[in-house]
Amino acid sequence: MSSELKTLYFVGCTTAHVYTETGQAMKKILDAVNIEVKILKEEPCCGGVLFMIGQMGEAIKKVKENIAFLKSHNIGKIIVNCPECYKTFREDYPRVGKDFNIPVQHSTQVIAQLIKEGKLQLTKEVPIKATYHDSCHLGRHTGIYDEPRFIIQSIPGIKFKEMEMSKEHAICCGGPIREPFIELRNQMSLSNLDMSKRLRNIVTACPTCYYNLDGVSQLFEHKVQVIKLIDLVAYSAELIPELSVLLQGG
Repeated sequence: MSSELKTLYFVGCTTAHVYTETGQAMKKILDAVNIEVKILKEEPCCGGVLFMIGQMGEAIKKVKENIAFLKSHNIGKIIVNCPECYKTFREDYPRVGKDFNIPVQHSTQVIAQLIKEGKLQLTKEVPIKATYHDSCHLGRHTGIYDEPRFIIQSIPGIKFKEMEMSKEHAICCGGPIREPFIELRNQMSLSNLDMSKRLRNIVTACPTCYYNLDGVSQLFEHKVQVIKLIDLVAYSAELIPELSVLLQGG
């Protein structure tokens, strides 16, 4: 086995099993700038949900298994789509495995840096008004606020405006409570959609937030369109021919 350290593109459960087109779009972005990554055929869960629901014994067991797995595959860096995966790798893994020191980057950090360095060109105009929804894990938990906004405002044609409640004051999409408290989840997602209705488009960098916001938007026939940031980037970079959503112009 080669001793060369590899960069792992950790797709995450929701993207891998629900939004495969977004995982493929991120891979196209990385390929376009010649970043070689390894993708696991049978990717394990990061274990974040186990921590969230208080199954600490199972969570610690999963983290230890994953750390051993990563070491056995010579992983020297991890790029993740999911904010919960990012938070789990960055904060929980070092607490469980004291010698875990693999650098972890969220996709928004990677994309923002590529744009700043001139390696990723966003050329296709997207003539819409849009706002951005701050994921709890990406925002309040790990402090990533600027990179998604920089990316959105780097896309030609987009007129960006903040929601009334954003960054540290953003309202959770309600995802973590959707099973036991579905009505409260709906109210939380609707609050975000209602704050975005004048702009008609809300962008998110979290697949779980997308799942909830988009689901509630369709359930209540809301006029706001929910868009995944990675898809938007790949579209503007002309790496995918179209988006899976109908953009609401304005």
